[in-house]
Amino acid sequence: MDNLTHSLIGVALARAGLNRVTPHATGMMLLAANLPDLDVVSLAGGELFYLDVHRGLTHGVVMAPVLATLPVLLFRYGLRRSIPLLGGWLISLAAVLSHLGMDFVTSYGTHLAAPLSNNWYQWPVLFIFDSVLAAVLLLALAGPALSKLVAGEIGAKPTAGRGWAVFALLFTITWIGGRGVVRGRAEQLLASRVQQGAAPRRVLALPTTFSPFKWRGLVETDGFFAVHEMNVLFDFDPERGLTLSKPQQLEVIRAAKKSPVLSRFLDFAQWPVWRIVPMDEPPGAQRVSVFDLRFSDDGSAFKTVVELDATGLILGETFHVRP
Repeated sequence: MDNLTHSLIGVALARAGLNRVTPHATGMMLLAANLPDLDVVSLAGGELFYLDVHRGLTHGVVMAPVLATLPVLLFRYGLRRSIPLLGGWLISLAAVLSHLGMDFVTSYGTHLAAPLSNNWYQWPVLFIFDSVLAAVLLLALAGPALSKLVAGEIGAKPTAGRGWAVFALLFTITWIGGRGVVRGRAEQLLASRVQQGAAPRRVLALPTTFSPFKWRGLVETDGFFAVHEMNVLFDFDPERGLTLSKPQQLEVIRAAKKSPVLSRFLDFAQWPVWRIVPMDEPPGAQRVSVFDLRFSDDGSAFKTVVELDATGLILGETFHVRP
């Protein structure tokens, strides 16, 4: 999830009542809600290293209690604030866990069991930035100020921020659950329709940022992938999707899989699409491109390229998240 939403969730949790546990709870929870994204420093090691590390150890439940100690140490010993250790740690832990939960409901997924397991876990019901959810959380943040302004005009008592925060958190839970129900309907539609005469092997419905009814549907068959822009409120036509054929050059694919870079990428990619095209030089050489269909239809994102000579020897290999 984007860091604005993580931050707003952290503030909402504090205002909903956790700020009664300890002084400076809002600042601590704001910090803790973003701490798992410390792994962004891995970009200094290159995009491939970032791919290996991102949403890994710092996003595991095992690491969460360790991360939760950092805001407490900073506020108690760095800023010299009077913070109860246990209370501060508990609310920081709640904020860290909120980050893991919000990342879990995106299509990128997260390594919740790291370092015990390298498996990806996700329930992709929210886009990386959900405009409706962000708007509600921002409204809850601004609610007390708006209430004070209105109360000053009419001479009434302004409302506290707690009610706004509780509403925002309840909306977040309801929004995620509701989108999950709609996503189930979208995947049911994808799985129940024959795709150009072929039965689906697996399907995946991915969220969009605005409407809970619009989804990006992925379908894999034995011979091709299909990509659909679908709205569950209207009829779904399985013949209108974009079709991406699977290459049959198995020897070339086996040779490309010997690439260390591609091997690391395939550990990440859940919907790998292969493209094989001949190169001008040297004679007989081929360029093998692999991208994750979850993030682009044309290989413009999360893509690995391996160049092979006529004997299958690797000439070069590259990876990029974005061009």
